[in-house]
Amino acid sequence: MALLGRSLRRPRTRADAVRRRRARIASDSEPAARPRSGTSARLRPIAAAGPWQGGTARPHSGRTARPRRRRTLALPVEIGAELSLPALPALRLGPRAMTAVLLAVWGLTLHAAWTGSRFEVTDIGIVGAKLMSEAQVRSIAHLRGLPSFAVDPEAVEQRLDSYAEIDRAVVRVRWPNKVSIEVQERRPIVEWQDGSQVWWLNASGVAFIQREPYPGLVRIVSDEPVLEIDKDALLPAILPQVLWEAVAVAEQLPHIGDLTYSPLDGIGFEDPRGWRVIVGQGGDLDPKLHVYAALTAALMERGVAVELVNIADPSAPYYKVAR
Repeated sequence: MALLGRSLRRPRTRADAVRRRRARIASDSEPAARPRSGTSARLRPIAAAGPWQGGTARPHSGRTARPRRRRTLALPVEIGAELSLPALPALRLGPRAMTAVLLAVWGLTLHAAWTGSRFEVTDIGIVGAKLMSEAQVRSIAHLRGLPSFAVDPEAVEQRLDSYAEIDRAVVRVRWPNKVSIEVQERRPIVEWQDGSQVWWLNASGVAFIQREPYPGLVRIVSDEPVLEIDKDALLPAILPQVLWEAVAVAEQLPHIGDLTYSPLDGIGFEDPRGWRVIVGQGGDLDPKLHVYAALTAALMERGVAVELVNIADPSAPYYKVAR
């Protein structure tokens, strides 16, 4: 019987031997049976294995066990076996990694734009500058060498407007590297020699330093400094009314020379005929000049030599006879 049992278990052909060997390999590679409820309480569950994954449960250690990834390679049928190889880890970029990559790319782009010459401001157009030279406007704007995308037009306009010569500035940036500056300057009407310093003043009384010659200005001379040159260059240095009266006197008496000014006497001038005239300040100028014309005509007719004529109060003019 023992001999008969051996003969029944022995494969009759080569094919039977191959099938029996494959069956044995398959039974050896079957996954382990799931533990019972008593065992599962002591083990931490692992992720379900796919057709190409496998693994055994590990004791709970506080961290989720990650199954090892493996890939099964099927060999030819004649060999009757399978080869299992470890799989390469898949590359996955999370949100943080993508953010880091984008920040790095942006940083490199910004660095290249900042240090490159493509966006460097080289073309600065100036329109409307007469009192100031174009070089002076460019120096105040301080744009040379900056990239165009770093130019703040409002900041440049405020920097230009802080100068007394400039009433208003408009700055425009044009890509890739052009900037245009349009300035409206304060037009001076008076050239004032304040002691040893010469200033230009506009109709609002704002004073700024004399630059190149400017035709048509009324010249006023004061022996002592009287202009209030404040730290704020945009504040009036003197009452605008004083300037308007000086311009009016110069327009109606074009034959006179420089005007004079003192806080006590106001506006005055030296008459070419040899005497000093005090016009004063405030009040209506026309009555003063009519009185002056009538008074000087009478004095010239009588042959009276005078050294001073005061018409600050047209209702009570007076003169001082020369000695």
